Amino acid sequence: MSSVSEKEHRIIDDFDYGDNVSIIDRSEIVDWSAIVIKIILGLVFIGFASGCIIYSVITSEEYVHPAAINSTFFSYDVSQHCDNGTLTWSNRTGSINDYDKVTTGIAWLQDSTRKRIYHRIGIAPNDKDWRVSHYVFVNHTFFVDRNGCTRQAYGYDEYLRRLGFHKIRMQRTESISVEEDESVKVNFYEGEPSHDIMIDGIHPTIVRAYTQPDNSFTYAWEYIFPQTPDETGLFRKDYWFPEMKAGVDDEGIFEELPSSCYKQTD
Repeated sequence: MSSVSEKEHRIIDDFDYGDNVSIIDRSEIVDWSAIVIKIILGLVFIGFASGCIIYSVITSEEYVHPAAINSTFFSYDVSQHCDNGTLTWSNRTGSINDYDKVTTGIAWLQDSTRKRIYHRIGIAPNDKDWRVSHYVFVNHTFFVDRNGCTRQAYGYDEYLRRLGFHKIRMQRTESISVEEDESVKVNFYEGEPSHDIMIDGIHPTIVRAYTQPDNSFTYAWEYIFPQTPDETGLFRKDYWFPEMKAGVDDEGIFEELPSSCYKQTD
């Protein structure tokens, strides 16, 4: 008689198939195609469930998109603040690589969420060196100086565009000195601004910016101006914020807009 393996079962059948024939219960054979289909369906279900979870997190109000790291273009639309920066004008004297410099303190507060900027030139006590304060809102801007308040018919986005930030690209990562004995790693951006960009009445040939590696705030930006035939005039204008920090500090500053500004019309 033929033998049957332990996994095989004899089936009762009146027909005589002979001694060399074993009848095996087909129900014991593994259906691999069914198992593969079940695995695929399981993976599809897991992927769908994971996608739903990720989508719910991204679309929730509490989710904050991370800052773009090593962005190709300068990330200037960020919330940042510094109340102890410096602004320096470097003027050509007529001699090669010889410049006269004028420096004053500046403050910068930018709220990218509410699209507001406060920028003050001259921060010495008692307004000793104060020149002008910019109050920038979504759709309009106020320039306040010793002569009063002037309203501009452009707001936050156009104000930043007029600073020439739109077309400058990341060049490399490098280290710069922010204090006497402190250096930091930064993303260095450089480029040529649009032809209609005017800084102090002059079109700069080069715009540069230096940001935190995660682009959450900016340490500095500067403008380089073309040389004149007599080798005089403005050579460089740079904004320097060694103590710049991400986020918004004192939003109450926007409430200090002089009442005379509210009487201005576009």
